[in-house]
This record gives sequence, C-alpha cells and structure tokens, in this order.
Amino acid sequence: MQGVSHRAAGRRCDDAFGWVHAGPVTCLVVADGAGSRPLAAEGSRAAVSAVLDRVLAAGDTAELPDVYDLFSSALNAVTELACQTHCRLGDYATTMAVALLSPAGASIAQIGDSIVVVRSSVEGAIRTVDPQEPLEYANETHFLTSPDAREHLRVAFYPDREVSAVAMATDGLQLKILENPVTGEPFVPFFEDAFAFATQMESTSREVEEFLDGLENDQTGDDKTLVLAVPGTPTASRCLGPEDPLQMESNLGFLATDE
Repeated sequence: MQGVSHRAAGRRCDDAFGWVHAGPVTCLVVADGAGSRPLAAEGSRAAVSAVLDRVLAAGDTAELPDVYDLFSSALNAVTELACQTHCRLGDYATTMAVALLSPAGASIAQIGDSIVVVRSSVEGAIRTVDPQEPLEYANETHFLTSPDAREHLRVAFYPDREVSAVAMATDGLQLKILENPVTGEPFVPFFEDAFAFATQMESTSREVEEFLDGLENDQTGDDKTLVLAVPGTPTASRCLGPEDPLQMESNLGFLATDE
C-alpha cells in the first residue's frame, strides 16, 4: 500500500509482492524498492515476477528451485532489465524476502530490511526470522542489486512441518508490528491476531488492505506490504501488486495487500 509520505509527494508505491503454489511447493515473496532510486518500483516488480515465474516453470518436477536459485533468478531479471533500458543496475535497487514452503520444510531467505515472522507448530512460539543487524547509518540496508549481495543473503531452514504460519512485511510496518525495531523482536499480540484472522474462511485481502490504509500515523510514511500464510485455507492468488493480479489455486491461504 502506498505510504503516507509517498502519497503526499505524488510518488508511486515501490513495494511489490506475490505468491504462487506449484506442485508440492508454495512460494511467497515481498520486495521493497529503494525510495531513493529512480526505478525502484520497476526493480521490485521485476524481482518478484522472476521468483514466481521460476517456481511456476519448475512446476511439480524433481528440479524444484531452492532459495539461492530464486535470488539468482531475481538478480538476473533485474540485471537484464537494466541492460535493456541502458540504465544503471543500482537504479533498480530493491530488498527482497522469499519463503519457500514444501513437504521438506520451510526455507526463508532475505536481503535487506524486510520482516519475516513465523509461528512454530511445536510450541506455538512466534519469532522473527534472521532480522537484519543494525548498520552504521539509520535506514541503511543491503539490496539485491548490491555488488556484495550474496554475502548479505540471510537463509534459514525449518525442517518438515515445524512452521505453522508465516507473515512477511516490508519495513514500512516495523513500528507497528515489532516490539523492538532494533532487535527485530515481534509484537506477539499483533501476529497472534493476524494468524487467527487468516485462518477464518470469511477473511479477505480487502480487510488487510483496509487495516493498512487506516495506519495514517505509522511514523514512517513508507509503503506498507503485509502477506500472511496459514495452512488449511483452500484458495490463494498470485499477485504482483494492485495493477495486475493473476489468480492461481493453492492449498494454503494467503492474504496480502500492497500499499
């Protein structure tokens, strides 16, 4: 969803998101284009689209991608876009977080300051996955397009069915959904309510969008994206953003909005 400061300045939304179910794998992804870069929105959308296309291309074959493959696909897509437009790769700078859910477990990879929170199916604990460590300057982060991006890719794996729910968000929500934005500690009551909401069959993505749209005093003014994934809900969507949603089927339930 377009952030308050972006709206006031007449700037577009730089976030992108999507999810897809292919064979035994479900993939969800969020990306936050760098607001200081002129083509950040194009970069985030190209990265998300490349990840989802890579998963769809694999389908239910034995050659399913891993999160490293997906990040390579995203970087290749953004690099090709920069070459086609004769622009600097850095003009398309974006962060990205990917969750790959399969019968083997959940693989989660991130570069930058996106937020990924999981609920354990064992003890029900809610925890943030590998939050970005504080850097030297405020609002500093690493991007998919950075020369040393591979060195800053954070990857976590949860075996089998250890994860029972996943939430992904861009950093525009950090002051609303984190107990401590510095350490990345989640505000547990928010996620308890969010996961409970996502399990209700009557819940809709529109309600999530309305929630985000109501956060006028969010203290960041940045774009806000929230994706929730829970098992047991029969339908889902593949969406790259509000402009061109593509409907897909899934055995997981996802509620998402991009502001």
